[in-house]
Amino acid sequence: YVFLLSDEDFVNLSELPFLISFLSGKEEFSAVRGSIKPLKSGQTNAVQYPYAKYEAGIEGLTNTAFNFNYISGSIFNRKIIVDKGIYIPLYQNLELQKSYPHFYLLALLALYGSVVTLPEYLIIEGEEEAGIENALFEFKNSIYSYEARLEQHNAMGLIVSEVCKKWTEQASLYLNLCVKTMFLIVKVNGPFYRAQGRDVEVL
Repeated sequence: YVFLLSDEDFVNLSELPFLISFLSGKEEFSAVRGSIKPLKSGQTNAVQYPYAKYEAGIEGLTNTAFNFNYISGSIFNRKIIVDKGIYIPLYQNLELQKSYPHFYLLALLALYGSVVTLPEYLIIEGEEEAGIENALFEFKNSIYSYEARLEQHNAMGLIVSEVCKKWTEQASLYLNLCVKTMFLIVKVNGPFYRAQGRDVEVL
């Protein structure tokens, strides 16, 4: 397994024995998502998930890959990544996924195995460095730009068309993806687009 962690966050070491025990013999889990405890009140990425297991395919995509944003607390099954050749489409579409490659990798994993969320706080969210995203937005074609978000959306849309056999399933899953994209554009990155002089409502 590979445990991803954002640079300002901390692994909750007291939960590691539980996590190792939980993952033992669970080769069928393609990914696991742990809860995030805030270091201080009011931090935006803190969340406690229920214990839930989502089956591979549409259920996994809807409830995990098209729902999560934050990188910390993502635990990926490396054996499935290697055995199923998931790294190949990941690398092929990495330029389209430059803003959230872990989001795309989770979507690919959700096609091959069940995804689990855990109520245990595996992550303690630290304080974000001030000004990092503002600095990124000074560069044209930033990884957080509106254009980059649309590229990410288009690459994820290809997964929708591949996994869904019925048009009703495609429509439902694609609508979920659209809501996700709008959330990223308006809620997450909206202040930076406004700073660029863009009309977020029109976007």
